[in-house]
Amino acid sequence: MPGARGPHVAAPTLALLLVLLGGLAWPAVADESSFRNRCVDVSSARPRPVDPFAALTRQYVTRTFAGAVADDPLGNEAKAAEIGRGALLIMLTHTGRAAKLLASLDGQTLVIHKLVTYDASGETVSRSVPLRLADNSTVDAGRGRVNRPEAESDARWVRTDGGRTLRPLGGARIRLLIAVPVVAHYMKSRDEFFEDNNVEEIVSRGSLARLLAPTGTMNTIWRGSGVFFFVQRVERCTYLLQDFLPNAPGDAMENVPDPADDCLDAFSRINHGYNFDPSPGLDLYVWWSIAVSGLMGYGAPHKVVGTTRQAGAVWLDRQCVDPNVNPLGSCGHALAHEAGHFLGLCHKCLTRLTPTASRDQCGFCLSIPDCGANDGGFLMRDDGRGRQIPADDIRVARAKALERFTGSVRQRSN
Repeated sequence: MPGARGPHVAAPTLALLLVLLGGLAWPAVADESSFRNRCVDVSSARPRPVDPFAALTRQYVTRTFAGAVADDPLGNEAKAAEIGRGALLIMLTHTGRAAKLLASLDGQTLVIHKLVTYDASGETVSRSVPLRLADNSTVDAGRGRVNRPEAESDARWVRTDGGRTLRPLGGARIRLLIAVPVVAHYMKSRDEFFEDNNVEEIVSRGSLARLLAPTGTMNTIWRGSGVFFFVQRVERCTYLLQDFLPNAPGDAMENVPDPADDCLDAFSRINHGYNFDPSPGLDLYVWWSIAVSGLMGYGAPHKVVGTTRQAGAVWLDRQCVDPNVNPLGSCGHALAHEAGHFLGLCHKCLTRLTPTASRDQCGFCLSIPDCGANDGGFLMRDDGRGRQIPADDIRVARAKALERFTGSVRQRSN
């Protein structure tokens, strides 16, 4: 759960404390169920939904395995529990070829539905499927064959005390990925006064594609955690500020409120109305302006608080893509930070950028320590300047992703 907000990329995982205390006394607001009617799909002509398996590239696979084996926080095997919940498999074969596999469980048997390897020149080679691996069966991914001699195989499907796992052979390496679909919403005011303010002209669809590219900053930062983000849908949605804040003056600036102002009440209400529920994923809102000077983005998770369901999302301000304004210089870096909050992470530590008065705000992410000399590399610092995601944060983020996206990847990819 994210902690106190800093002036650049802060984004708490917030409990709706005011809801627990009886809620805010808002006047009547627009019916949230009607908000989705104000969105139109502006995705490219590419067929939707996008297949996350197809979105994975050879470059992503090879770069995943470019580091040392010893310090891999996810280990080097694919556990049945995560395969059964829809995780994707990537591999470096015993002959050094990159490969990606889509698999599921049929009882105790591992079934490989899709298998793609890349030859020495990088060309895609699809193999005949399905392949079925019973206990102690081996697979040669490069040739698409099962029950090969161990010397010719890349992995063995084995039973362990903790359940079945696909264990690499002959120097092969394995990684399970949780693929997180991203639905982007370009938010456009219906107020005629702001007719010329079109955030889509500043944060183009091409910019979004680059932000979420397999080899972009966002996925590069999260790659070591086994979490993969991809664009699944892009929408253009219209709104009036008064839909969310009935007391907002008619001449109010085109600023959506700071989500922390009311402990995420308006933030969650907006997300409830516009989130794309047919496809569980990360809803990314791109606004003309979030009403906090210097705030590039904001993120918080889906969460149940008593009888209330908080709708999570990530919000971006248009200035995020402006390197002259964004203190991180990279919107992909800011987005990676906010995605951490969406996946349930608190700030790792706080700097002077988070005022003392706003710490422990709303009763969430309590007692976060000040940043010390050894904390400079953390992605989840309140100023978001690092890139490191420690093992304890990886466990939280992957568990949250699996909780949210169970089965969705396999269903879209079959």
